[in-house]
Amino acid sequence: KLEQAQLESSDTLKLILEVSNTGTQLGEEVVQVYVSALGSRVERVKKELKAFARVALQVGETKTVKLEIPVLNLAYYDEGKEAFVVEEIESQ
Repeated sequence: KLEQAQLESSDTLKLILEVSNTGTQLGEEVVQVYVSALGSRVERVKKELKAFARVALQVGETKTVKLEIPVLNLAYYDEGKEAFVVEEIESQ
């Protein structure tokens, strides 16, 4: 779940999710967040890893995981402006 619906370029995208161990043994999970820039003005990679966290879970345990991505980490370099640009793109 996203903590906020709209962001400014100086903000940080905050994601909150729950991870559960439904198995019969102690386990670890690596939670990963991939970002796509659908409708971008420039060609960008299809999926780009932007955040991750390793979570250790006991049998039957559920943990809340919070991940943060500074919006500036979602920018691309615009050669014409000679600066990094954050595009306005709708989330899916």
